[in-house]
Amino acid sequence: MKALASKKRQDWIAGGIFLGLSTLTRPITFLFPFFLLLALLLFFKKRLQNFIFVLIFS
Repeated sequence: MKALASKKRQDWIAGGIFLGLSTLTRPITFLFPFFLLLALLLFFKKRLQNFIFVLIFS
């Protein structure tokens, strides 16, 4: 959350390191992208076409 507010590269790197370490110790974070995708599809049905476009071409 701090990285979003301050937009400092240092905060993003620290967040990535902590997420990586937590993935090594508890691999449940591997499932996070799939649940995030499912949640986005459920909440933004109207924007589904734009979302798929961004997923494919990013």
